[in-house]
Amino acid sequence: MNAVRVDRLGLADVGRVLAAAHLFDDAPTVDGVEALLRREGHHLLFASVDGVDAGFAVGVEVLHVDRAPEMYLDELGTDDAFRRRGVALALLAALRQLAGQRGCDGIWAAVVPDNEPALAMYERAGAADPEPTVIVAWDSVQHTGSFEAVEPP
Repeated sequence: MNAVRVDRLGLADVGRVLAAAHLFDDAPTVDGVEALLRREGHHLLFASVDGVDAGFAVGVEVLHVDRAPEMYLDELGTDDAFRRRGVALALLAALRQLAGQRGCDGIWAAVVPDNEPALAMYERAGAADPEPTVIVAWDSVQHTGSFEAVEPP
């Protein structure tokens, strides 16, 4: 197999992301890509094989007040033509290295239980099976109560 190259993208790479729309669930937008790449603690990695973009990963640093930060693997995608060729593993290795450079204690991801290919790949990459966790979600972020916003001194 040919070597997988992983790049950490910056604002100069917006066109590259837009050209690789097939890697994403929905087509990326200029505004969305720029917002992610400008935001501190948000990282977009692209993997390529022989100059062809083959996958991506988005990592987000999660800060805590009582312990070191962690890297959240928000999204990982691999082009169907490049699956089972080490692309996802290379992306995870690069994200682990970046997380260490950024002072993160570890990486975590949320995976639906029936996504067996993803779970198997994460296991091959050395992920541990943590304590059982329940993830809750809200479909709307509209506030239903009242509160008084207080600016910090």
